[in-house]
Amino acid sequence: MYKLRTRILTSDEVHLYDQRRPRLYAGKYQLTAEQDVRYHTTGNIPASATQFFHVKGSPFSLDQNEIRIHPPNNSKGKFGNILPHLTITRPGMLWQKKLNLRDNAGENLPWLALLMLRESEWPGDGKPLKGTVNQFQHSSDPTLYIPQLEDVLPEEADTLCQYIEITVQQFQELMPDIQSRGLRYFVGARTNQTDESQGMSVITAHRFPLVDQDDGNQFRVYLVSLEGLEPCLENNWPSGIVKVRMLCLYHWSFTSFPSNGESFHELMEQLLQHTSGNDTWLRYPQLMPTSGVEHIKNRLNDGYVPLVYHTRSGEETLAWYRGPFVPVSNPPEPDIISSYTSQEAMVYDGEYGTFDLSYAVAFELGRLMALADTQFTVNLMKWRKNLTSLFAKHYLTDDDDTIISDRFEDIFFNPEWANNVQKALKYNTEQTVLTQKRVAWRRERRRHRPNPIKVIERIMDRRDLSYFNTLRSSEEQKKVTDWIREAAEHVDIPLSHMVPMDQMLPTEHMRVFRIDSSWIRFFIEGATSIGVQTKFDVFVNQRIRNVATPGTKHLFGMLLRSALVSGWPALQIKGYNDHGDAGTENPLRLQEQVMLTIFREVPKRITITEPHEGLSYGMNDEGTITVRHIEPGQIGDIVNDSTGQPVKVPINNYINPNNGVLKANECMSELILNIPEATDDDQWMPTHFNLQLLNGADQGVFEIQP
Repeated sequence: MYKLRTRILTSDEVHLYDQRRPRLYAGKYQLTAEQDVRYHTTGNIPASATQFFHVKGSPFSLDQNEIRIHPPNNSKGKFGNILPHLTITRPGMLWQKKLNLRDNAGENLPWLALLMLRESEWPGDGKPLKGTVNQFQHSSDPTLYIPQLEDVLPEEADTLCQYIEITVQQFQELMPDIQSRGLRYFVGARTNQTDESQGMSVITAHRFPLVDQDDGNQFRVYLVSLEGLEPCLENNWPSGIVKVRMLCLYHWSFTSFPSNGESFHELMEQLLQHTSGNDTWLRYPQLMPTSGVEHIKNRLNDGYVPLVYHTRSGEETLAWYRGPFVPVSNPPEPDIISSYTSQEAMVYDGEYGTFDLSYAVAFELGRLMALADTQFTVNLMKWRKNLTSLFAKHYLTDDDDTIISDRFEDIFFNPEWANNVQKALKYNTEQTVLTQKRVAWRRERRRHRPNPIKVIERIMDRRDLSYFNTLRSSEEQKKVTDWIREAAEHVDIPLSHMVPMDQMLPTEHMRVFRIDSSWIRFFIEGATSIGVQTKFDVFVNQRIRNVATPGTKHLFGMLLRSALVSGWPALQIKGYNDHGDAGTENPLRLQEQVMLTIFREVPKRITITEPHEGLSYGMNDEGTITVRHIEPGQIGDIVNDSTGQPVKVPINNYINPNNGVLKANECMSELILNIPEATDDDQWMPTHFNLQLLNGADQGVFEIQP
């Protein structure tokens, strides 16, 4: 069973905050300390000290790893009913600087805003201009308003930055202000954790990307600084100003169509449609009938694919290959106990005259990846050499030396050690007299003592690794095991070795699998085979593989190939069984549109949920807002009318039909009338407004068939 859950929102997942003001705003400060020292003879002597310091705000650009945007960059879809927004993984980012406004109004306002322009509105190609900070702050055009930045150090004059220039009319119509369009209502802080020190800043555009062309419109969104633009926000423009320059910290573009496109909801519906009623196990689809060729059908069902194999003798034949991901519950263990070369890992089917190269490829891949990493090779050789040295020292030490060592240990650990020292010295003096007898006794003893080499050979034949279990972990051992475990978890294994044919994982599909522990074993054997020269090296390698091999016997996984991966990198994937979480590992992005998720237990249900930073703000498809409670205990719950139906406010009434700008204050008044616990505008906070505009996450639910 597969289903789509929409607008999921629970109070324990999302926490909204009006603002996260810093302890000190960015800027220049003067700290003065004064003290009066009183003396009985001279009276008061004043003393003071002054210290200047500078609290630095954000730079002139942002790290892209800190930013999440919606709609995604260069995406195409039906976005006319959402407000583009940007999240920054710093909860207090939007309030680092204080705007210099009348009546101290800047304390509650952000210093950043989102400006969205349609393709026909942006200057030039729409991309910001580039220059130094000094170039940004100077121009010979008298009709251009340039904001003066106070938070700039002299050494930053040559720092590169980006900026845009728009007309005064565009600024007045499209930029959020501090009156009717409610600048403070389009920002906030959000987190999905209970720890208030964690979270993200959220800034929303106040304009809907309305489409006025059948083939869609391209929009570009700019994250601009409001620092130095206070007169413009208060509509106090200097005379003669025609254009205004604004510092741009980030920008992205998207295309909105009137028809269906790449929204999360639509992509998830498409994924569910492809999955419903189809085989979701990772195997090659049987596009042609295989009646009469039963063994081919069985091979394909088991996850194998046919490939052309060029033998070393130059012949061309058919071979089967299967990667580490298999569609069977219990793949049979190969008859190969251990291999020293990739050829030894080849399996020949004498009945049909074909080769199974799966484990040979795994061995060779592990070997090549190990050889490509010089540091791993060095650590492996050091570890093997260290084990060999300790083993030889343990089994080849002269018994007489051991006796002497034990004698001295007995001496110094005995309470009467002083007397024992005298006895030991006397004993050694007496032995000096009997040197010839002692030498003869040693020679006779060595003649009847077992050959140490034969002893070691018998230990190797029995595969007795008990001595190694007494050794402590070394630095080289940790580095080697970390490399092997990371590689065995498919971090660096090429996708073509995991999914040998694209038909096994088509676009907008998901596939589930189990992990073949034998494939992983041969991969590790290949990685640890480098530098092996003697039989004893092979013996020591058994210890290395036993320590480094991760537990992969019961692992389960899922591969997803979809535009969901590229559009929403922080996609939330969870697996559940009868006991709760099925041990979901962090999803790993293998390619732009391919994501791998591993589960430590076999799940019965897998959910794919829109990430919290990807939650959209806006209206429903019918142009309304579903009203939510704002009272603690019910916050986020849908408000129902007397008939039990959700209360919806037609937001279209408050959107400018020409440019899509939302009249926040008028919309807010209408929302207050429909929320029982909302009393007046004074108690209406940015969190309440954002909660009403917040569309809950969409979620796809996939039931795993055994």
